[in-house]
Amino acid sequence: MSELINEILDSISRGFHPLTIVSNPDGFLAHEDVIQELKRESPTDVVVGSDIQLRVHYELNLRRNPEKSAIYILSTGDMLPDISTKANNVRFKIAELFPNFVDKETISRQSLDILSKLYNKHIQGIVTAQRLKDLIADLTS
Repeated sequence: MSELINEILDSISRGFHPLTIVSNPDGFLAHEDVIQELKRESPTDVVVGSDIQLRVHYELNLRRNPEKSAIYILSTGDMLPDISTKANNVRFKIAELFPNFVDKETISRQSLDILSKLYNKHIQGIVTAQRLKDLIADLTS
């Protein structure tokens, strides 16, 4: 799984910034298995929550310790401007890591396990919706 998780971490934390705020419209990064893997693989704190939860974490941890870094994955709401102006703001969709897959909706609904297996296959060429269904069926059987 680490190859996909590492790619996710690379795509959301490009360049050095002590705070990265990630909006995740497809909700993939909020899955518990994904959160656990991100926390295990990331050299920095990974915190998932609403704008209020992230505000509390920021006030208790980052404001008092500016040398600390974190990745905030925003589950609901918008970060307040005073925090977001100090951060690297990123929008992440899991389907972006599968550019040759036509059915982005199906990709965003898959588990980390299935997506890791698909990612590790390094599939070339356009993957139609039917081919994706066949690949998923092969991986789950």
